[in-house]
Amino acid sequence: MPPNGSKRTPKTRMGPPAGVAVIYISSDEETGPTQLPTYMTPPRSPSPVRCRWRRDSIVIISSDDETSSTKQAEQYLSYLSTGTAEGARWTRVPLVSLARLDPGCWLDDHLVEMGLSLWFERFTASCHSTGRLKVLSSFFFTNYTARGYPAVAHWTKRWSPFDFDLIVIPVHDVNHWFSCVIIGARNSIAGLPTKPPIDIISMDSLAIERASARDSVSAWLIIEFNKKFPKEHHRQVPSIVSRDLPVPQQPNFFDCGLYMIHYVNHFVRHSNSLLQALNSDSSGYQDPGIWRTDLALHARSDFAVHVRRYARMAYESESEARTSS
Repeated sequence: MPPNGSKRTPKTRMGPPAGVAVIYISSDEETGPTQLPTYMTPPRSPSPVRCRWRRDSIVIISSDDETSSTKQAEQYLSYLSTGTAEGARWTRVPLVSLARLDPGCWLDDHLVEMGLSLWFERFTASCHSTGRLKVLSSFFFTNYTARGYPAVAHWTKRWSPFDFDLIVIPVHDVNHWFSCVIIGARNSIAGLPTKPPIDIISMDSLAIERASARDSVSAWLIIEFNKKFPKEHHRQVPSIVSRDLPVPQQPNFFDCGLYMIHYVNHFVRHSNSLLQALNSDSSGYQDPGIWRTDLALHARSDFAVHVRRYARMAYESESEARTSS
């Protein structure tokens, strides 16, 4: 009891949003709001957590408390522009996923979506963003390979892969991330004297050959070609060159998501010189100055800083909204 004999008023535990929202880079056109709401409540997390908020970090505490304030999943909004015609899209990063920012943890789909979105925003704002670039959701390849083309047919309802110079496809294989990139689809149907081939390359930071994944991407591309030109039977399907692009290996077995994003970034920035090196059978693609593995070593800590900065901004914004209401 307090000295004056009155009952102590229990303190209300304040927590950060229970989910982190970022923009879908490219996503299912049939899901998600068509307009950005000012507030959005995601569904209840299957793994309830209670959190303690500090100014500089998020501390995850395991809990089964049904009354936890984080049960009603609050979240913050990120208005990151995708630079694509289909408009902004939402993705959620549940609070429980943020524990995966700790060293030694694999990134899940939610964090990979956010990492790709943050990279895509920075890249499109830089002087390097010249050609037309498309980055697909990390759920695209999983849906396509698990359920077939009908499961992803509507994804290209408002765009075609043949409208883009580069298409990045993140791939989640069990507990490992790698990427496939389609290069030159737009040029392959342009009115050029000679039709250049389409390149499909895969990059795996554990040096695993991904011919099967590239074959799946190639099959999807051919279906999309026939869908784009259903009545032009005289038009031949562009030739497709499928190959692996060796990249420096990651130093452990849990940073694959971070290395995948890092190598996508450096490939896109140096795609012309890397393709020239592959076509000439030179060793130019092994240039350490291109891949900058020294920077990849700090990718996790850098990413965590960005995530927590956005979370802190959202928490402060929500606190101001509660105060003014």
